[in-house]
Amino acid sequence: MVDTREGEQAVYRLVRARHRSTLDMEHSKIVKGADGAVLRRPEGRTPDVWQTSVTVPVWKGKGDIADCTSYRPTRLLCHTMKVLERVLEARLRKIVSVSLNQCGFVKDCSTIDAIHAGRIRLEKHREKNRSVHLAFLDVEKAFDRVPHELLWMSMRSHRVPEEYVRWTKLLYAKPTSVVRCAAGTSRPFPVEVGVHQGSSLSPLLFILRMDTITKEIQKQHPWTLLFADDVMLASESRGDLQKQVQSWKDRLQKYGLHLNTSRTEYMECGPRIEDGSIRVDGTELNKNRTEARRFRSEDAWEAKDSLIRPCEAGYDRCAFMYD
Repeated sequence: MVDTREGEQAVYRLVRARHRSTLDMEHSKIVKGADGAVLRRPEGRTPDVWQTSVTVPVWKGKGDIADCTSYRPTRLLCHTMKVLERVLEARLRKIVSVSLNQCGFVKDCSTIDAIHAGRIRLEKHREKNRSVHLAFLDVEKAFDRVPHELLWMSMRSHRVPEEYVRWTKLLYAKPTSVVRCAAGTSRPFPVEVGVHQGSSLSPLLFILRMDTITKEIQKQHPWTLLFADDVMLASESRGDLQKQVQSWKDRLQKYGLHLNTSRTEYMECGPRIEDGSIRVDGTELNKNRTEARRFRSEDAWEAKDSLIRPCEAGYDRCAFMYD
């Protein structure tokens, strides 16, 4: 690294060794060897500016403006670091693969596929006059509570070369941030957990983490659907669904994540809708009754054209899962 004192001294030594001691340092940014290749000195660190960021709270458009939870923190990162992240992300995409249940941050897959897959599941059970039970899990602050060691473990479990793991660890060596708002700018503070918000590499790291810790408890598609940290579980039995939700809650808690039971919902669709809901650690989940009434209606489910068209576009990609 030429921008460090050690790197500058190393270049000076190389220049003097070639009998060019009178050459100005500014003209010797790169020194090549006898074979024409650029001589490099591995440093194992990044510029200090890469480890600093500015966090700007952005209001979500709802909730109390005096409540911190009504804001989404957006982190402004160094542009040169983003270049390396894009290169690293492109290389990792060619190596890793995640569960077919994951529709978030995956090439040729989006919310359309997840919504359409869930809708087909409901329609198939309606045709057979059978009940289906659904749970929609809400993981609290999923991106902000990722232990960094879990990221490295997830990369290795997906057989990422150790060199790429080291590159990623350099980006998370000693990150710090300041909060900038209308009242001013805060003092720097360390960021010890979570992925970099606004980073092009963070989405991939996040789904690798989710795939690593939940792949053992995921059911076959489309009984389990994920879009990043949004999870839908389905079962033909209320009791089985309750066991699944409890398993997910325990597994997430084991790795430092928290299932927000107040925002996790249960939905029952079928010819007969029973009272009650499922429980997680003794807490009864909210039951979505609006969607249940729609499903029970004898009339066709009417949706806006803006929703129907993208669902029809994804039909061919999802229909084979239900043969």
